Amino acid sequence: MNMPARRMICPLLMLGVLLMITAGCGAVDEDAGSVDSDVEYASEIVYGLRADPETLDPQRAIDQPSAQVLVNIYNALLQLGDDGQLEPDLAEDYEITDDGLTWTFYLRDDVQFHDGTDFNAQAVKEVYERQFAEELGLAFGGRWGRHVEGPDSIRVVDEYTLEIETISPSPYFGYLVATGAPGYIPSPAAIEEHGEDLGTNPVGTGPFVFERWASGEEVVLRANENYYDEGPYIDTLRMRIITEDSAREMALEAGDIHMAPNIPPRSIPGLEAEEGIEVVESPLYRVFYWAFNCTQPYFEDVRVRQAFNHAIDKESIVEHVLQGVGVVTHSPLSPISEGYVETDMYEHDPDLARDMLEEAGWDFDRELTSYITSGRYYQDRETGEALAGMLDEIGVQVNTEVLEWGAFVDAVWFTPHDDPEAQARDFMQTTWGSEDVAWTLQAVLHGDAWPPNVYNEAFFAHDRADELIDAVETEIDDDQRLEYLAEVQELIMEEAPWIPVYAETQVFAKTDRLEDVRIWTELVRWDQARLRE
Repeated sequence: MNMPARRMICPLLMLGVLLMITAGCGAVDEDAGSVDSDVEYASEIVYGLRADPETLDPQRAIDQPSAQVLVNIYNALLQLGDDGQLEPDLAEDYEITDDGLTWTFYLRDDVQFHDGTDFNAQAVKEVYERQFAEELGLAFGGRWGRHVEGPDSIRVVDEYTLEIETISPSPYFGYLVATGAPGYIPSPAAIEEHGEDLGTNPVGTGPFVFERWASGEEVVLRANENYYDEGPYIDTLRMRIITEDSAREMALEAGDIHMAPNIPPRSIPGLEAEEGIEVVESPLYRVFYWAFNCTQPYFEDVRVRQAFNHAIDKESIVEHVLQGVGVVTHSPLSPISEGYVETDMYEHDPDLARDMLEEAGWDFDRELTSYITSGRYYQDRETGEALAGMLDEIGVQVNTEVLEWGAFVDAVWFTPHDDPEAQARDFMQTTWGSEDVAWTLQAVLHGDAWPPNVYNEAFFAHDRADELIDAVETEIDDDQRLEYLAEVQELIMEEAPWIPVYAETQVFAKTDRLEDVRIWTELVRWDQARLRE
């Protein structure tokens, strides 16, 4: 009789956590990184990546598959520790002036980029300056611009000291230089050499060096022999691109891959019962939602948007579509986010929803279109179809159009609101959220963030919401910031530019021979990982 592997629930702290998953249990291995000389370890680990990366240029990447590769190639000045607090990475230490406006970073002097060039303050300055090159249209230029006025505010003090002057004090600037794509430091020499092609020729300082990317097949990384920190303990990290959930599961069960993300709910019981396989759940900051196209004239009446929210049975979706793998949210923020408020503004009431639409003069013969995805987010197509079905129950017909991921990105985030392609949709579905709650709100709900500038795919604009989001970003008094967060969540829910449904939980399955895997929300870091033969 096969004994089920222990199912590990990975709790997150308020501002993030890094989980070390050891073989056979969910505890943190206090001796992680120390190799047992009595155990034979494999030289290669294979991970089942669920989609092709969009780009390996960290300053252009906005998608999770890209981020999963980037986190193993690059480093940032700071990083988030196990308790969610900022810790040194490429910077050994940092200071903030009493007025909160100037950050001084003291950099490591023992780091080289993968191309052999030196890491120093001038290199960091050049990389950060690139964020402000408007002609490049980099993904996080707008986020940098909210904190730093421009390149002149980034100053080299000496070879290993960098000073950055911010526009205003902010409790979140440290997260900008610590978390993922906005803060990763590629080699300036590689940027100069490859230019637009950096996305297929990534050069960082991280534990793994890029070897090759066969689109649609795999991304292969090899160990950085000159890595300044502990590890890595494998020679090769191979990320096989397997888009179908069932195919990833079969590959895991056959031993062709050692870990797989995005395990659907229906598969969890079987994998839990499979000898030698463990299931790991990690709650995320991301909220799954449908965004209205608020520029459509028939959505201008807030009663219509509110009625659609009343039509959705969120609890049923989490229970039946996700089979419990997710958390209902009544806010644009995840329940694990700083300052989350449970608004409970929209009880499931189809009769009320239809009455509100009739009162607003809704045309029930109108057919709507929602752009949805399949395999990109957890149970995304199934959830999208369930939402359309619930709207059908109140007499609203929504046709769900499944877009290939690249086409979806172009249509939703790189198409201005007045483009016919943008106006072809009434809804779109996505998930969004990060440990930086100010950026979470600013990127998708601020009036200055309409695509293609940032990601406000609802084309939502509200003066008071903008004021509150700006205040959240700059308020250093914790109590006052929480008041702003509460008010803005209530306002957003009342204005209803979205139908927020649930906060995601990422589900991984792995062989129990895989040790010391580090999971941060949905990204897997392989610098400490080992695989027992």
